[in-house]
Amino acid sequence: MHFGLESLSRGAKLAVLCDKSHKAMNIIKQNVEKTKTSDETVLINNSFERALKEIKFNDLRFDIIFLDPPYESSFAVEAVEEIMKLDLLNENGIIIIETYNKEITIENKLLEIYDKRKYGTVHLIFLKRS
Repeated sequence: MHFGLESLSRGAKLAVLCDKSHKAMNIIKQNVEKTKTSDETVLINNSFERALKEIKFNDLRFDIIFLDPPYESSFAVEAVEEIMKLDLLNENGIIIIETYNKEITIENKLLEIYDKRKYGTVHLIFLKRS
C-alpha cells in the first residue's frame, strides 16, 4: 500500500488501495490521513476479485498496477488474468508484482515479463502488453 501513497507524492493523480483485512485497512486509512492524500485515494476494503469489479464498474483504467498479494497465494496470477479480462490496464500501462517467488508464470498472451528485480528476499516482476 505504501507504493500507492508514494506514487501520489511523485505526481500520480489517483491511487486505489485494496485490502481484504479490516486491520490492514485501518492502518492504510491512518497513513492516508497522515499523508493528506484522501482526495486522491480510493480505499476498497474487500477481496481483490470484488475490488477489480468495483474498479471496472467505476470505469477506471490504470497506467501502473502494483500487486502485493500474500506471497504463498496464487492471487497475483489470478489478479493479472482478471485485470486483463476487465481491461483495467491502459495501452502503455504496466503491472508490477511483488513476490518472494522469482518464477511466476503468466499465461496471458497479451502480456510479457520485461523486467525482474531482486531486493533482498523480495522479487519485483514487471509486465507490459506484448
